[in-house]
Amino acid sequence: MELTIKHKNENKLLERVEVEAEMTYDAVTPSYTQTSEKLSDMLKVPAEKVAIAHIYPVFSYRKAKVIARVYDSAEALEKIEKIKKKPKKSKEAAAAP
Repeated sequence: MELTIKHKNENKLLERVEVEAEMTYDAVTPSYTQTSEKLSDMLKVPAEKVAIAHIYPVFSYRKAKVIARVYDSAEALEKIEKIKKKPKKSKEAAAAP
């Protein structure tokens, strides 16, 4: 997976940097966690400060447009971003009465 940053916009009011990037990949579209880890490596920030907003794959190409937000602190991320999905329960917890 290769990631190239196309545009960066600093938003001081929300304490973040908004990033638009283009991603090329070999097999399936990478997950949000894989993309945030790769982006955090490129920008040299912890992965806890990166929030991937959208991944828009291009039909019949192995490309995708990525919209991400890199926050100044983890507290700013938690304050602004909402958790969209509940964490999955483990199989052992679901099987236990």
